[in-house]
Amino acid sequence: MQIPGIVTLFLIALGSTIPVCPLLAVEQETRSVVDLVERARRRSAENGRLKSAIGIASCEQWEQRLGASQTRLLSKSRLHVYFDRGRYHLRIEYEPILAQAASGQSGKSIPAKRVDDNPDSRVLIDTGQNIYVVSFSKGSRPTGCSGGLYPRTPVFSPYHDAGIPWHEPARLWRDTLDLNELITEKGAESLRVMPTNSGGFTAEYAVGKVPSWIYVDPKTMQVTVDRTFNPLQDGPVHEKILRWKIQDNIWYVDRLIDIWDDRELAKKTGRSGGRVKWVITFESFK
Repeated sequence: MQIPGIVTLFLIALGSTIPVCPLLAVEQETRSVVDLVERARRRSAENGRLKSAIGIASCEQWEQRLGASQTRLLSKSRLHVYFDRGRYHLRIEYEPILAQAASGQSGKSIPAKRVDDNPDSRVLIDTGQNIYVVSFSKGSRPTGCSGGLYPRTPVFSPYHDAGIPWHEPARLWRDTLDLNELITEKGAESLRVMPTNSGGFTAEYAVGKVPSWIYVDPKTMQVTVDRTFNPLQDGPVHEKILRWKIQDNIWYVDRLIDIWDDRELAKKTGRSGGRVKWVITFESFK
């Protein structure tokens, strides 16, 4: 953990300034930082108390390709989440994304066409070992549905194909830094901590050689911003912004904004790139 610089405290008494031992000041300031991190670690550990939940959320995916002037909506859906001890039953209802209506040469209006390739709805069942996916669409011949069975691996995720780039929709915090896990495995010294005036703190850490940064909110003592950087890009390549709520003494994330942005990196390397933003917001959660 980063030790704050030496701070000399002064006691104002009877119009005189009496210096206090600098080492004592450093010890007190260091202790306050250690206490801050320990409070956040304990709160992070408490998040594991969420064992089951039922919720309804709205999901959107937006994209702005490199060089494009506008952001376009790729996917919009309503997500029904049933969660129990690491297993999921998801029902996803997709809203059609229509191209802007136009007029033909004769002046007649051309009906807007659907431009997304999502089905009408999809059911995903995750047993913890395998994932079953069934998609329903009027255009799917001859039965109106199609399906598949996939192993649950970190390499390929049917969740992402379904427009949900998170492995645990009910426990969205698991896709950000787990402070309790990091400190338990690598120690508090793996964090470079800087307290904020508001009572929270920021911290730098690394996953392998990838530099990352978090902000811990003083009101919730939870990670509310998690950023990942690339040395070739000034801004973050990946940023997650979390909003926390508490219900029945259990914390959960009721909104997550998840942004991938490699446009600056793409310009420097000559590769294709863009900015993709996912937003998931729970309307109900219990």
